[in-house]
Amino acid sequence: MDRQIDGSNDRKIEGQRHEQRERRMNRQTESGIDHERSTKANVADDVSRSTLHLTDRCMVRDIIYLNHSIILKSKNQTVKIPVPASKSFGSKGEETSVSGLLNMSSVLVGYTDAAANAAQAASLINNSKYRAYVAAVDKALKAFEATNEWADLISALGKLSRAFHANAKFGDIPKPVTVAKRLSQCLHPALPHGVHLKALETYRQLFDILGRKDLPRLLYLFAVGLFPLMDHCGIKVKSELLNIFEQYLLPLGVELKPALPGFIAGVLLGLEEGTEFYDRSFSLLDRVQDSVGPEAYFACLWEAVLGSPSVRLPALMYVNAKFNRQKSMHDQEYIMGNNIDHMIAALCAAADDDGSTLVQRHLLDFLSSAFPLNSDHLVREDFVQLLRRCLFLVLRRDMSLNRRLYQWLLNRVGDSAVTGLPVAGVDEQLDTTFFITYALPIVRKAIEEYLKLDTVQVTSGLASWDGTKEHQMQYTEVRVARLLLYFMDRPELGSLFLEETLLLLLESASRNDIRLESKEEVLGGTKGLSTSIETINEQSRRFSITSKSSVSSRQSRLSILSVPEETSAEQIKRLEEFGKTINLLMNSLDVGFIWNFLERKLKLKSIEMLTDA
Repeated sequence: MDRQIDGSNDRKIEGQRHEQRERRMNRQTESGIDHERSTKANVADDVSRSTLHLTDRCMVRDIIYLNHSIILKSKNQTVKIPVPASKSFGSKGEETSVSGLLNMSSVLVGYTDAAANAAQAASLINNSKYRAYVAAVDKALKAFEATNEWADLISALGKLSRAFHANAKFGDIPKPVTVAKRLSQCLHPALPHGVHLKALETYRQLFDILGRKDLPRLLYLFAVGLFPLMDHCGIKVKSELLNIFEQYLLPLGVELKPALPGFIAGVLLGLEEGTEFYDRSFSLLDRVQDSVGPEAYFACLWEAVLGSPSVRLPALMYVNAKFNRQKSMHDQEYIMGNNIDHMIAALCAAADDDGSTLVQRHLLDFLSSAFPLNSDHLVREDFVQLLRRCLFLVLRRDMSLNRRLYQWLLNRVGDSAVTGLPVAGVDEQLDTTFFITYALPIVRKAIEEYLKLDTVQVTSGLASWDGTKEHQMQYTEVRVARLLLYFMDRPELGSLFLEETLLLLLESASRNDIRLESKEEVLGGTKGLSTSIETINEQSRRFSITSKSSVSSRQSRLSILSVPEETSAEQIKRLEEFGKTINLLMNSLDVGFIWNFLERKLKLKSIEMLTDA
């Protein structure tokens, strides 16, 4: 009887153990799936915004940890990498071993096929000496967390350098994301050049370890710190940085293309005339162009101009130096890159640049030489976008900019010097045929597009206490009126400008007046504002569009309305500013200009109506 009871108890215990084993296996399977999600999340947290996620840069679709193995699922195949027990990876246990493994080696990072590197990854992960290498690097990286001054950074970099030097035989960089982040932090502009030089020495070590084969795969990590350095480093650091560019990056050739915009931007920052680095940087850029091809090179250059304001001046200097004015654009089409829209966007960004006027000088030099307004390399819309920005450069009151703009508008490329073109007064020998035929229609369209913006943000002439530029909002019709007033310094051009754009300006201003008038009528029931025709009629006798009495009466009427105070005050301010500017413009014109202008417009309109009939 006792034996039967003992046997039944044994069967119960065995059944309970079997159920426990099944539950344990189910939990392992579920934890494997959870590891896949948590691993990707942990890796993504370690990668900065400027880099891509690990699983995106690899050709791996899924990463699963199950039964002491990493399973890499790519598009075409599945590779299983056996790993040692979790106790080999520290006290955190199995729950953290996967993210540790993925961040352990640079073999699993980058854009190469992980399946092809599975054998190498397995051999490294199972190597006890390699795990000791990982521990040494991890210990050196933790030293950065306890730094209090720049001397501590040099000490931490020394420890990291010694760890790499002692284990260079593995040809691998453990924890590449963290290493790249720490090195990038050591290149901060506020740190002395001694720290910069020590960091560059460590970069050299890493590039030697990776070699020509693996460097392109991880370059996107190390470029974050290297490429912006040229803008704020000392002379010794610049020389060492150029040495690294020439020794390690230039030989990559076409494999440099993914990082080419940043690399070009980094070298362009050293292109300063009068310095010892000008010729060296120029030569390096030429060699890069030869290695990747001129079309791909200039496409990346325009991309750098578009995204980095600091490189616009040296980039345009380089483009002007490379553009041969003795040849036609047909023979140098590679300068436009492989996407004309990107080039136009970059040129527009240079025109909008609120920094040094040298940027716009080199821009106008390039436009007048490469793209006259009758060029067939750009479409009309491209010229409209460029002129919409370049026309308003005259408001910067820079004589050299004005000469270059007139040169482009008049197609005076053959002039021996830009200074031969006057910026004010009357030039009786000026030939306006090209301007009337090609430039004027584009100018009209550019002004029309500009007025649609309603308001624009412009840089104030005054800088704030910390040296940053202040911006202010201005009304487009006010800026157009100022533009026309400024062009009247050249009557033979200004009168043509005025003839084509004045009606557009008045129509835009009248729409603002009508909006304010409708609010008065709906909310206050008072008498509406005078129409634009009545305003012109009144002021053609007195050379003024808006009088002080009309503004004061408008303010008094609005004060009794239930119109929101901000809205009404803003509209009054807008009309006042336009009134002051248009008064100055009208006073600069001949007596009766408005009536003669309207007469010509009515005749043209009547002819059009008769033609249509």
